[in-house]
Amino acid sequence: MRTHPGWLYWVRRPLFTVLAFVALVAYAFFLLPNKDLAPPFWFYFSIGLFIFLVLGYSGNILADRDKPEFLKMTIAIIPSFQKSRR
Repeated sequence: MRTHPGWLYWVRRPLFTVLAFVALVAYAFFLLPNKDLAPPFWFYFSIGLFIFLVLGYSGNILADRDKPEFLKMTIAIIPSFQKSRR
């Protein structure tokens, strides 16, 4: 009996991690709508989806025992450097 699902092998690969990061960066730069032009539903849905994807990516990095500790520490500390826009 398998102890891990088959897709877990692909999720833990470095290529998947790099491609997922590139996809998040592309989403942030090209797919997030402009606050002034987008309807409120689409704006908040896009922001919520982006946050969900970032949390999933962070969880993938932090839960993997084989990832370097420097990478895990960087992923854990990055949210504390975010500026608030007031």
